[in-house]
Amino acid sequence: MGIDAFERREALLDLKDKLLHAEEQRLNGEKTTSLDSAYERIKEKINETL
Repeated sequence: MGIDAFERREALLDLKDKLLHAEEQRLNGEKTTSLDSAYERIKEKINETL
């Protein structure tokens, strides 16, 4: 396996781990953020750096 393939695989595994953790939090009733709210927060952060 080449280094590029290894790095892509590791990034995918990391993403899957983060998604699993987020889903576990959601199922446990932890507070969630709507997509619209997250999008607005991201836009605000981007505008702060400009």
